[in-house]
Parts: sequence; structure tokens; C-alpha cells
Amino acid sequence: MNNVLTDRNRCDACSSLFSSGEFDWILTDITQVEEYRIDTAAVSISGVNGKMIEDRAAYLFWRYALATSKAEKSILSRDTEAAFYDSLELPQINWFEPVIGSVSLLKVEENDSVAFASVKITYSAANQKGSLPANRKMHIYLQKTRGLKVDYADNGCSQCGAPIAEDTRIRCDYCNEPLPLKASDWLLTRLSK
Repeated sequence: MNNVLTDRNRCDACSSLFSSGEFDWILTDITQVEEYRIDTAAVSISGVNGKMIEDRAAYLFWRYALATSKAEKSILSRDTEAAFYDSLELPQINWFEPVIGSVSLLKVEENDSVAFASVKITYSAANQKGSLPANRKMHIYLQKTRGLKVDYADNGCSQCGAPIAEDTRIRCDYCNEPLPLKASDWLLTRLSK
């Protein structure tokens, strides 16, 4: 497989679309033994699952990697909070050999209407083909409407369950149902390195 994120991320052997959901579970990260830790973040909010937040953050990391590799901000439109999306200036980044080392939930809190989470992602990537990957960290900040029930990251049509293409289509390719403009999930509100 080509190690650079491409516009479709298709398998060279079988032409399957990576992260499409077509084949059930999608592996988004593998925590290395030396980076594994038991959850210590205070998740005192009823009904909040820290592993689900980490799963969502890993998914959003890969969406960000795709968006920056193509310099296409619209790739993030469904998964970001509106004010953040409007203010986002997306750099073009060449990602070679990107690998997530760990995803760690740092904090979860809520007010009357919104829940907030911060997650640290440790990853490695090279800036150019053939160079050694460097270790890096990114903090991802998320929010969701309080009381909104979410499950593990799902990028399927709510009507027929078909995978949603990795672009900005507004209708399902299979049943032609309109796709939501925003995901009903934790939304990206800020990134920092």
C-alpha cells in the first residue's frame, strides 16, 4: 500500500476503501506496551465511556491527517463544531508512515448543556518519503450536546447502514438518503500540538 494518505486510501491488492466500515470493525490505533496505562482521567459524568471518547479522537485524528494531506478543509465539516470549522486554517502537511502510538483521555467535564473532553494522541510520522518518522503529540478537544447518546465511531448512513464515502457527499451512494451535515457524536472544537 502507498504510505501517503491519498484521496481514497484504497488497498492496492483488492481496491477496498480503508476505514469505510464495509468490513465491520476498523482498527484506528494500537497502543504500544510501553505506552499503555490504566485510565486515570476523571470520568465522573454518568453515561460517559472514556474508551469511546478515545476511539472518536483517534478517528478524528485520521480525518485531520487526510484533510491536511489533501489541504481540503471540507473533509472535516461533518466532524467539527461550527465556530471551530469556520476559523480553521488548514495547513498542507505531508504525512509519511503515520502511526498512532497511544490515545489518552485527559479530562471530561460538562456544564448545563455541553460535555467537553480533552485527549492526547501520541503518534509518529515522517515529513518526507524515506526519512525517519519522528515522535509527536497532538491534543484534541471535543464537545457534545449533554445527554446525546453516542457509540463507537460510526461513519455509516443512518437509513441503510452503508459506509459513507470519505469525501463531502450530501447523499448516500446506496439509498440516496440525505446525509447529516454534522455527525451526532463528539465534535472537534480545537487542536494543539
